Amino acid sequence: MKITVLHGQKHHGSTWNTTRLLLDALISQEDEHHEFCANDIPDCIGCFTCIMKDEESCPHRSMTKPIIQAIEQADVLIVETPNYCMGMTGQLKTFFDHMAYRWMSHRPLGEMKNKIAVAISTTAGAGARVATKQIARQLFWWGIPKVYRLNKAIAAAKWDDVKPETK
Repeated sequence: MKITVLHGQKHHGSTWNTTRLLLDALISQEDEHHEFCANDIPDCIGCFTCIMKDEESCPHRSMTKPIIQAIEQADVLIVETPNYCMGMTGQLKTFFDHMAYRWMSHRPLGEMKNKIAVAISTTAGAGARVATKQIARQLFWWGIPKVYRLNKAIAAAKWDDVKPETK
């Protein structure tokens, strides 16, 4: 099985640790997995080149292409983000903006219908549900038919402070 993980930011907090728990339970030695972080991707400039011409002409393609190739080759896609102001991180949204050409209404990739995805978000209080809903909506428009949502209010600011029964 091929698994691709897209992290919404570099911080190794509760969402990152929750993703690690899932990966530890999911991945075997025979599985191939790749992890990427959305932090260093420049903002989409809205030039429409990816839609009107092709995605290879995007001025940021060199930064997005390895992530996109891994997503396209994966059987399972895990997208995680901490809750930032009741939603996904801006960095992750920036990556999704770069994927507009892959929406079903533009130039969908048929293989997406064979994928399973997991959207993960944690929060100290509220908002994780909203964040996973935003991710699931993006993945739906890519054509991924099944997106599991794992969202949890963990009542702690740091992973070390999360109660063992919550972990």
